Amino acid sequence: MNLKTLNKLELDQRIKTLAQKERELLHEILLTIQEIDSRRTFLELGFPSLFDYLVNGVGYSEGSAQRRIDAARLMREIPHVADKIQTGEIKLNQISLIQKASRVISKSQDRTVTAKEKSQLLETLCTKITFNRSSKLRHSLTYQFCRLLLILSKRMRVFELN
Repeated sequence: MNLKTLNKLELDQRIKTLAQKERELLHEILLTIQEIDSRRTFLELGFPSLFDYLVNGVGYSEGSAQRRIDAARLMREIPHVADKIQTGEIKLNQISLIQKASRVISKSQDRTVTAKEKSQLLETLCTKITFNRSSKLRHSLTYQFCRLLLILSKRMRVFELN
């Protein structure tokens, strides 16, 4: 296909269609990573970790591999995350923020962040993102991460993003 022959509306429709297909493919990739993780197939293939497998065996960058691992594992804990990824309501980097914040809290407070807490956090994050888009406000990922840490560190007693 020669993209130069498409008019602006055709190009617009094409990119939107491709973006939806990309989200659907990402869903399949995450399900496959989830299965590889649960079966620990990477060990049988000679890799010491899922991360190492995705980086050195599959060819993802380190950041891309970690985001996909975080998303696959969160999908296992909270199955409806898959729908939010497919619709584009939440992005891999935002899922990684939730997982990273959970890891920091787990280490610093010696406690496990529950799936329920993560789910509530996800819902709040999605609501905040929708608000930000509609009001043209943009929060940096660093700001979001700091807010997630604050929320989780309070053990979800006060669940509000300002």
